Amino acid sequence: MAADGVSLGWVDVKTSKSTIIPRTDFALLPFDGNVRIIENSTTKVAVSAGFGKNIGEDKKAGIYDTEKKAFNPISDTNLVSAYPATSADGKTFYYSAMQKGSAKANEFKGTRLYKVPAAGGKSDKFTQDSDFSDYAPVPVNGSVLFARQAKDMSLSIWTTKGGEPKKIADNVKALTNYYEYGYYNFDKIFTIHK
Repeated sequence: MAADGVSLGWVDVKTSKSTIIPRTDFALLPFDGNVRIIENSTTKVAVSAGFGKNIGEDKKAGIYDTEKKAFNPISDTNLVSAYPATSADGKTFYYSAMQKGSAKANEFKGTRLYKVPAAGGKSDKFTQDSDFSDYAPVPVNGSVLFARQAKDMSLSIWTTKGGEPKKIADNVKALTNYYEYGYYNFDKIFTIHK
């Protein structure tokens, strides 16, 4: 699944129902990490949306309702956000974000992870400010797995199991280019199966 300022569509293999998100007042961002099907929902999908090629150009993470054909941004207005994900029960929305104006338009560095009730509310930052960048949250069994990138571009995998983030894999190597338009395409490096 990928989109670069175009429409997005998918087919439910159980029901053969197709769903199309048209390109209207927003465009979807490229790469799998910015489009996440919400478990246990047949009408909603978590997406990052916004016009402009580069990720730092005021993108918003939110939920697209396929029945209402409407995008509901979830992330705070003072943040540029990406890498949306939801908890298995669909009640909590996770994303990576940085403060608006804190980086060039073609960069997405210095990011932190946030969570917010999917119904709306105030976002809660759950990784702290540091020299690292945190990306791609994946909720799994009450914890969140995520990628962390150091200044030297090295990657590691972390978990929030037990509260504070803990490193579970270090020096993850990419065998392919995974950085395009300020976006890290982690699906080219690792995939987490629940």
